Amino acid sequence: MKQNLILKLIREQRWLILFGVISSMASALITIGTLSLISSLISGELLPYDLDKLTGLYSLFGLALILFLMSFLSTLSLNRLGNQVIEELRLYLIDKVLKSSLQDLEKIGWNRIYAIFTTDVPVIGQGFRRFPLVVLNGTIIVTAFVYMAYLSFDLFLVLAGVVAVSVTFSQSTLVRKIHIYSDKFRTSHDTLYKHYDDLIHGFRELKLSRDRRKQIIEGDATENIGNMATQANKRDMFTAIYTGWSVFVSFFAIALIIYLGSFVFAVSNEALVGYSVVLLFIRGSIMNLIDAVPVIVNARVSLNKLSKLEMAEELATGRQIDISTDGVTLSFQQLRFRYETAGNEAGFALGPFDLTARPGEVIFFVGGNGSGKTTLAKVMCGLYRPTEGKILVNGVALSDIDMTSYRDLFSMIFFDFYLFNRVHDDCLSAEQQQLLDLMLHKLELQDKVVFDQGQITANKYSQGQRKRLALLATVLESKPIYFFDEWAADQDPEYKAVFYFEILPMLKAMNKIVFVISHDDKYFHVADQLLRMDRGTIYQVPTGAAATVSARSVERAQVDSLLMQAVVE
Repeated sequence: MKQNLILKLIREQRWLILFGVISSMASALITIGTLSLISSLISGELLPYDLDKLTGLYSLFGLALILFLMSFLSTLSLNRLGNQVIEELRLYLIDKVLKSSLQDLEKIGWNRIYAIFTTDVPVIGQGFRRFPLVVLNGTIIVTAFVYMAYLSFDLFLVLAGVVAVSVTFSQSTLVRKIHIYSDKFRTSHDTLYKHYDDLIHGFRELKLSRDRRKQIIEGDATENIGNMATQANKRDMFTAIYTGWSVFVSFFAIALIIYLGSFVFAVSNEALVGYSVVLLFIRGSIMNLIDAVPVIVNARVSLNKLSKLEMAEELATGRQIDISTDGVTLSFQQLRFRYETAGNEAGFALGPFDLTARPGEVIFFVGGNGSGKTTLAKVMCGLYRPTEGKILVNGVALSDIDMTSYRDLFSMIFFDFYLFNRVHDDCLSAEQQQLLDLMLHKLELQDKVVFDQGQITANKYSQGQRKRLALLATVLESKPIYFFDEWAADQDPEYKAVFYFEILPMLKAMNKIVFVISHDDKYFHVADQLLRMDRGTIYQVPTGAAATVSARSVERAQVDSLLMQAVVE
């Protein structure tokens, strides 16, 4: 994945990269030309008080202007490259997540995915933003070495040997240690985000339990944060050693070159001056490269994290599933699902089960906690891939390539639902506006919610109101199949009556298939089919039995409905 991602980014930005490299090389050549001219002035070949040789000064001024222009162009183009790469990377990751299966994402863990978006993407961005400096300074150093080889090849061989020994030691020891502790630090970040998640979403429970606070926050989180500090300190220690070593080698190289050029090799004064000027000048470029190394190492660690994400893309969309005004018929034949587990231990199994749902049918799933109702919902909606069996739409069996189109048939409210700010499109048809007004009235939200171009303008709503807003948005989607996972569980009695006696019949009249996970036994008689679940096994409850189950509650439910109608009127 990492190589493919880098190649993709390079391919898409190849012209910007080419322009940046060419302008950087031109800037480096001009820099060395300027240094050559300066060394000639210092050595006395061009004297500023010699009126016949003032051309040298004019040339120096002209080269400085050209150098400014080329440096500006190269830095601007490569900075723009870095920004565009980050934009592409963010869009790539969003697309990658959306094309992955829910099962893969749950295996990875949401804290790791969150860490990638909030930590790895910015770190990779910092690495790419250092890329302009690396290209520019690297080109200057290479060009300077070529120029020094021209001045004295013997001194160049000595300098090359010193650089080779220094780089070998740095890469094999110091940079490797920086990479090791950067990787450990980044790995600890995944755990840190899990602790953040515990703190934010478990705040109420933590406030109520001293023992839990001590175990999770004061224990696990404190230990992990302490480990991160230790890893960061060790990483920074080797970074400091690497920087100090590079400074030492640069000055040692200058002293060695001057000594050998003066007492060992027959080197001209002009060549020695040229070496001294160039080495002193490129020391700034060398320090820029040294400063970039830890940033690039961190970017490499983050890229490795991305490459280890096991997010296989689901197959592209196959055929478009036909949806008629009469709705769709959905069938499941011998459908099975089993969770994958590490080792030989058998995971939770669901099925086999057979079910046919026709347009205008309301089907309830009931059963205790842990019986597999939510897992069944994810399998039926296509979020989990069945282990065995067939899914048929209008009598046609679906293949893996059809699952994207199949999922688009559903609109679902999960028990742990998420409410998006955008509830409906900017422009609604007259029919959609009528449905919106009707739903707002039924759910008593007409005086509580204000929309701005389809978005909710406030976010201070109770959990019950948020869930009713989610129901509103779901109904407005006008999908052929609806799935409600215990929607009415935390609603007041009057809204339960609206849901079971008004919303469900309305969807039924619109030829929608409606699946409901429910514990409200007094409303079981509303269902056309009642399915009971127990440890992954599904039992069909006869319609008469369903009516018997809820007979004691029918009268009370009807009273609730009449009271609600009176309130509406």
